[in-house]
Amino acid sequence: LHDRCLSDNLRIRRVPTKDARGHAFGRYAAMLMYHGEEFVLVARSNQLYVPRWDASLLAMHAQLKASVAAPVLTQIPVRATLADAPGLANRSEHSAVPVACHPEFEADDGVPRITAKDISPLLKAPLNIPWASTELLFANASLLRDVPSDPHLAYVRAGDDALFAARLWTHGWDLYAPTTPIAVTAESPSDAAFSRDHGEAAHIGAVQSLE
Repeated sequence: LHDRCLSDNLRIRRVPTKDARGHAFGRYAAMLMYHGEEFVLVARSNQLYVPRWDASLLAMHAQLKASVAAPVLTQIPVRATLADAPGLANRSEHSAVPVACHPEFEADDGVPRITAKDISPLLKAPLNIPWASTELLFANASLLRDVPSDPHLAYVRAGDDALFAARLWTHGWDLYAPTTPIAVTAESPSDAAFSRDHGEAAHIGAVQSLE
């Protein structure tokens, strides 16, 4: 029974590091493993989730479906160290919720980065917002058909969230911030250094490939 449950519910696509093409292309590769599930959750692998996070997302999605045809719940989780993340995720009460609502344009390339602002007190209902975050996104799985991940964004390190938000909105999907925190992103100094160093190299390679 255990083996059958794993084979029915867990699909893995192994990609050698040398063949990786960035997180945007990774989402496209993951999308290809869709097998008729009702919902889709886009998230990062280094996230810890608050208690009953899944029930919370399902309840908020059902609440929105009463008046919105195609709602998307999306959030940029709070970042914390590996030591602090478990305590934040398991906190019994939260006083603020991160809302993806603030674009910042970097001076070096002019590409918008979507950042979050903490709102306190907690929201009474999901808040309609203009931006999406692929750090955490939950919706009906028909989203994969309407707005599939773009396989041509290899090594794109920033800006794909703004592009994805535009594609979602122009295909009839409305974006909402959850009423409470859903997850905490756990990071270590080595994670940040790896992301910075390898991200810069990938960014240079992507620019060169477009020239």
